[in-house]
Amino acid sequence: MELIMKVNCAAYDGDYYRVKRLIGAGADPNKTDYVGRSPLLVAASKGYEDITCFLIDQGADAEISDKFGSTPLLEAIKNGHDQVASLLVKAGASLTIDDAGDFLCMTVARRNLDLLKRLLANDINPNAKNYDQRTELHIAASEGLYPMAEFLLEAGASVLSKDRWGCTPLDEARIGGNKKLIKLLEVARASQLSEFSDQYHQQTTQACL
Repeated sequence: MELIMKVNCAAYDGDYYRVKRLIGAGADPNKTDYVGRSPLLVAASKGYEDITCFLIDQGADAEISDKFGSTPLLEAIKNGHDQVASLLVKAGASLTIDDAGDFLCMTVARRNLDLLKRLLANDINPNAKNYDQRTELHIAASEGLYPMAEFLLEAGASVLSKDRWGCTPLDEARIGGNKKLIKLLEVARASQLSEFSDQYHQQTTQACL
């Protein structure tokens, strides 16, 4: 534990040569501290490309997670370290979030559009739901966040999704009274209903053949 704490401290400080010396002295790059943080997770969270590359070369697990469910890739994405995120993806990491719906809804509620874009760019479902069956679009609509709603729709978010109370994002927008947002969601609703109808007719036709 003492040795891995030294490696994690060196990784936190961005001290590439100290990390290299400690690993060379026998420190396991996949050992974790008391909260499950590995040197790679620490380096990724700080955006240190050289240390990230070195640890990957030394066999560090690119998908290891700490006790809170965070991974090196998630840490890199959360902190805006795109180059480090790219290195991790090349090393085989894929983005997994234990409660994606809640995480994404909180991201929207905090108005962090940049993080939302990075998350969805890594194949996180734009229709993931939280414990109340609310999607990210529900939150954006209820908060009157037009840019968020517009981006979510472009990313494939459904305006037809209902929460545990039977409300759709359009219902939320109408309560808020933002006319521009209401119009956006009404147009999206018509488009998605039309697309759903076309798919239904195609499936029905195929079934009858």
